[in-house]
Amino acid sequence: MCKIHMFVDASFAGDLQDSKSTTGAIVALAGPNTWVPITWMCKKQGAVSHSSTEAEIISLEAALRMEGLPLLHLWETVIEVFNL
Repeated sequence: MCKIHMFVDASFAGDLQDSKSTTGAIVALAGPNTWVPITWMCKKQGAVSHSSTEAEIISLEAALRMEGLPLLHLWETVIEVFNL
């Protein structure tokens, strides 16, 4: 059975000019013999984080909101159409 996986990471204060972190995320469909990327994102965070943990949490929230939740709706539609 295939599952959707989301991988998220952040660079803490990666931009030397303004000390803002960068969010990176990828969503993939993974099965026993396959791994297919569905979507990805890379975005500079809007505020300065005070720790790497804070930067990671901001990354997770952004990835879930912008990529993960819309894909859950798509996944439900796929299951409904193909009667899986």
